[in-house]
Amino acid sequence: MKFLKSLFLKIKAKSTMQTYQKPLLVTLLSLLIINFIILFIVSLIAFGIDNNKYEAYFFEGRFAAAFVTAVKWMIAPNSILEYDTNHLSMMVLAAVTIVVEMVLFSGAIVAMVTTSLRSYIDKKSKAKGKIVLSNHFVILNWNSKVPDIIFNLMQKGFKNNIVILSNQTKEYIESEIKSLFLANDVTQKYKANLIIKEGDSLLRGNLDDISIEKASEIVVMAREDMVDYDDDDILNSDLLNLKIILRLGSFGIKSNTQIVVETNSDETRKQIENISFTVNSLKNKSIIPVSFNKKIGQIIAQSIVDPEMALVYLELFSFEGAEFYSLNSKESVSDFMKIHDNSIPVVTLNKLFVLANDEKEIQKRRNAPYESNVVLKPRGPVRHDPCSIFVIGDNQKREFILDNLNRSAESPEFKYTIKHYHKDENDKLIQDIKEATGEKKVLILSDDSVAEESYDANVFVTLIALSKAFPKRENLTYITEILDSRNLSSIRDFDIHNTIISNKMMSLLITQLAMNQDSKKFFDKLLTTDHAFDANDFDIAVNPASSVIEMDKDLIFKSKAELLSSFYKCFKGENILLGICRGDNVIFFHENQDEKKDVVIHPTDSLVYVKF
Repeated sequence: MKFLKSLFLKIKAKSTMQTYQKPLLVTLLSLLIINFIILFIVSLIAFGIDNNKYEAYFFEGRFAAAFVTAVKWMIAPNSILEYDTNHLSMMVLAAVTIVVEMVLFSGAIVAMVTTSLRSYIDKKSKAKGKIVLSNHFVILNWNSKVPDIIFNLMQKGFKNNIVILSNQTKEYIESEIKSLFLANDVTQKYKANLIIKEGDSLLRGNLDDISIEKASEIVVMAREDMVDYDDDDILNSDLLNLKIILRLGSFGIKSNTQIVVETNSDETRKQIENISFTVNSLKNKSIIPVSFNKKIGQIIAQSIVDPEMALVYLELFSFEGAEFYSLNSKESVSDFMKIHDNSIPVVTLNKLFVLANDEKEIQKRRNAPYESNVVLKPRGPVRHDPCSIFVIGDNQKREFILDNLNRSAESPEFKYTIKHYHKDENDKLIQDIKEATGEKKVLILSDDSVAEESYDANVFVTLIALSKAFPKRENLTYITEILDSRNLSSIRDFDIHNTIISNKMMSLLITQLAMNQDSKKFFDKLLTTDHAFDANDFDIAVNPASSVIEMDKDLIFKSKAELLSSFYKCFKGENILLGICRGDNVIFFHENQDEKKDVVIHPTDSLVYVKF
């Protein structure tokens, strides 16, 4: 008895394991066995009825013939018509068999097929299993900047597949992206194909499923939903990205595939940069770790000093109109400017970087070199009026903002004082503003430590307090930083026009770095404020035209080429004009430079130029 019980348990355990491993196959086999047993029992009953009641009329004493008839009843229900009321017992048995088999066999098979199809469709819709792709754009992890990256790629006209692998559901991601598109009044359909896969971006199987080795660009985002503790030496989101980079090293990713890694900490950025040169599996990979908090902090700092700077950067980083391109060229900046009429050279950093609409425009050349004879006279160094800068709020960009402001303060061009307040110190801020004299600027930082749905709440609280305290805003300028671009219209209701959308700016930088492998050094130079001398250091400057060149009335040039060449010669190549700010518009002069059309510069226009 114990032996039989032990044998039964072993068989049950084995069948349970087989059912778990191959549920569809085991279920089909079970159904077939059950149906065989039923048919065998029906055959015995039919055989007995035939022998006892109908003198072996139907089966002629052969059991096999009875079994074949039972199978016939199962697969061909109309076979019941062969019987009449004289053979009522056989007719009833056939009818019962047909009903039982229709319910048990046919119904079960249809249900299984339906379930399998539903499972297959669900699997494909959620990108489960292996997806065979090539030259696709991969985004690992989810945060609030990802919808903006998708938006940027589609604006650029990216037509390849875009794959997102993260811990978020497909429904959530699609709703977030749709919400951003609606907020930007975008209704047109784009050709890019978006594939969303839910899963752990650290697991090798998931990375293999999205054909990571064949990707043309990979962006690793810093998750915003990971809990950190005060005693952590490294943020958990940064630690995850560090592990992901090491995991990517085990794949045969192409050397020209750009891998951009977002880090919250500049220290982690340095660590990833270090291991990309020391770990053997990463040495042949193109890895760009960037502390975007540092980059955006630099932009915000520059925007406080020159309020139009954020607007200029947004135009330059976006994929609409002019962008920076790199090209292999032996031409100097001066020679390139003389020959090319649809792009503006900026700087040579191993490669020549130019401002143009697209790569085709860069190839357009003049028949002969052009140089203007118009003489402009430069003003002395631009001096900014003394002012008090008040920074309220805390986030991961604050230290970089203050660092860049302090660096700028070392220059004789700037004279200002800087004070910082926590987000709950509105009363102290208001009191200090009242006591300050001269020009005053208030930077309100958005708290990035709160839940995503609470982004920018502290900005609105501070704005309400300031609006009550200073209804007229005499000599007072507000600069606001927000994280969620959907809050921009509400910010403008406070009559504020200098707003920096951090996540949007970050997403533009991420996309630029991913799409242009030569751009990292360029953007590093462009965004870093450092007054130590370096022949290759340059900054974007935005200053009133009348403070840059001598003019007491409008200046009129016969073409853009005449203006660009005259400006370049005026400063002996140390300043390169890109365009102007007029109102809320940025106008660049890169295209159709030789078109004979007057270009008017007003003294109140702000010139946008690169200065070395």
